[in-house]
Amino acid sequence: MFEIKNPSKKIKSILEELGHNYEIKVIDAEQCIYRNLQNGYDIEVSGLNNQKQSIEANIYVWDCNKGSRIVDRVQNVTSLDELKEKLEELSIKYS
Repeated sequence: MFEIKNPSKKIKSILEELGHNYEIKVIDAEQCIYRNLQNGYDIEVSGLNNQKQSIEANIYVWDCNKGSRIVDRVQNVTSLDELKEKLEELSIKYS
């Protein structure tokens, strides 16, 4: 596992907005926002650990029950409100 070094202010700020269910985790050598749904499904948000003012995120839902495979994705999320909305929808759908 990679050590998490110096996440950007942006990713830390977004993490604070999302709450305690989320954490920063290194996935494929990128610092991502991550949530384990505790039932074999994980949510990964990539594309946020940068210095850009704008949000350009992709959300992936992983099924880890029988190997890891992507079962859902939302691409081109461009605002914090949209990110929160999509994460809530996916959390409910896969819980």
